[in-house]
Amino acid sequence: MSVIIRPARQGELAAIVAVDARAYGSAGYGPYVVRQLFDLCPEALVVAIESGEIVGYCACAVASDGVGWILSLGTAPEARGRGLGRALTAAAVKALEPLAPAGLRLTVAPDNAHARRIYDALGFTVEHLEPDYYGPGKDRLVMVRRG
Repeated sequence: MSVIIRPARQGELAAIVAVDARAYGSAGYGPYVVRQLFDLCPEALVVAIESGEIVGYCACAVASDGVGWILSLGTAPEARGRGLGRALTAAAVKALEPLAPAGLRLTVAPDNAHARRIYDALGFTVEHLEPDYYGPGKDRLVMVRRG
């Protein structure tokens, strides 16, 4: 089946929340955060649609200093292993770059080798390790992509 990747529409936010919950469980974003991400940067909240259903998303925003942030990438468990994460991230980068003159950033768990391969392939490099980014013992790598 073919997959369509495009910017999200407001009526799809509940489906994004559902995919996020399946991808991240209790650590996922709720409806309030997803709505705010849509309001902040609707052109860079992209979804993957297969058979009329949302099976993945990538959420981004631009900070006041002009840095674009990839904030979350999630796919439904049954849609994994088919390149959707890379395709979603590539589409988000394409949408975000014109809006983010100071470059792009993201964070990733140091042990998330699969996500790191996606980000490496799209030109992101590790800038530094940020200890306790999400609280004690929850370190993150900060990765950057410069124009």
